[in-house]
Amino acid sequence: STIVYFLSYSMLMVIASRLHAPVSQILLLFNIVVLGAIFFYYYWQVGYGNNFYQGTQSDDYQYDTLWSYPYHFKHGINHDYLENEFILHNSRGYVYFIVLLREFGSYFDGYHTMMPRILNSCFLVIIAILCRRMAISNFNISNRFGNYILIAIALFPVLLFNSVHVFRDTAVTFLLVIIFYLCINLRKGRTFNLVIMLIAVNMLFSLRIEIAYLACYLLFFSILLQFYQKKVV
Repeated sequence: STIVYFLSYSMLMVIASRLHAPVSQILLLFNIVVLGAIFFYYYWQVGYGNNFYQGTQSDDYQYDTLWSYPYHFKHGINHDYLENEFILHNSRGYVYFIVLLREFGSYFDGYHTMMPRILNSCFLVIIAILCRRMAISNFNISNRFGNYILIAIALFPVLLFNSVHVFRDTAVTFLLVIIFYLCINLRKGRTFNLVIMLIAVNMLFSLRIEIAYLACYLLFFSILLQFYQKKVV
C-alpha cells in the first residue's frame, strides 16, 4: 500500500504540473481522500467485523476478496479464464484489475485492500484536475473559481464515498472523463488522443458495458463534429 501511495503521489504531481494545477492543493486533497479511506477501513471493522461496506454483502468485499482472490490463487494474471469463471459477472474487468493489484503486491509485502482504495482516491483527484482544466480552458473562468471546482469534485460526498471503497464506479468515471477531455482536445495530438480514447472505451466494455456504449456515442459525435468543422473551414 505504501508503494501504491507514493506512486499515486508522484503521478498526481506530474499531472498537476502538466495541467497547470495547484500542486500543493491537489496533494492535500489526495491525502484527505486517503484519510477517508483509512477511516472507513476501520469504521466497518467496528460495525461488521471486517473492513468492507456492509460486511460481505456488497461489491466492496466481493471485488476485493470473493472473486479476485481465488482467481489469482488458481490462475495468477492469466486472463484466458475470465470469461469461463465470470461468465455472468457484470464487471470482469474490475475483478481482473484487482487480480493485477494482487500480483503487483505479491512482489513486495503482499496485497492489501488499501491498494485499490488509494488508487481510487488518485483517480478521483485526477477527475477533479481534468474537470478544472476543462472548465478553465473552455468556459474562460478564473483559476480561483477553477480551484473551487477542483475542491468541490474531489470532496463531493457520493464520489468520495465510492472512492474510499473497492468499487468500480470511480474507475469507470475516470475513464469516461478522460474520453470527454480528449474529445474536447481532439485537435491537439489527434492520433494520440484517438488511440487513448479507443483504449479507454475498450476498458469500459469490461468494466461497465452501458457506460461503454455512452462513450462510443460520445466518441462518434466528437469525430463527426471535428470532420464537419474541418469541412466548413
